Amino acid sequence: MNKRDFKKILYKDKRDSFIAGIIIAVIIGPGGYYLFISGESVPYIILSALFLILSAAAIIRAIIGYLKIKLNKNQILNAISIPDRSFLVWIYFSCKSEYRGKTKGIDICSVELVDKNGKKHMFNTNSSEEALAVTEYLAQEFPNALIGENIENRNTIETRFKKRIY
Repeated sequence: MNKRDFKKILYKDKRDSFIAGIIIAVIIGPGGYYLFISGESVPYIILSALFLILSAAAIIRAIIGYLKIKLNKNQILNAISIPDRSFLVWIYFSCKSEYRGKTKGIDICSVELVDKNGKKHMFNTNSSEEALAVTEYLAQEFPNALIGENIENRNTIETRFKKRIY
């Protein structure tokens, strides 16, 4: 893996967030409009409005993230380019498998990072192999970072920043 491959994974994560926001808006939007026009009960209207706000937030966040990557303002990519080897202090990934009956469904994997300011970054990957490859790439770029999710690393980071990292 190289910087270009890593950038593609970041783009894909933003694209997936954008698509999820659009899907929520398309499903909830017409229903909320119908409830508003027909004068249905207020709680349903409020609930549909909340879902529309959620979808708008997902779309806006995805667009802002995409633009940051495109305009070279993404903090992680900039730290790789500079190179600022101490930017990331903790790198780990987690995967959860979804089962449908007795067959395995999909893997939901995310790579999570904590930077030197205590800010947490997260993005999703398609598979555990891709998450592992990203973790190994970032471990090469940031050799001082703690690698892996365990109690010792979590306690080290929480002690350093004097706050809980979720």
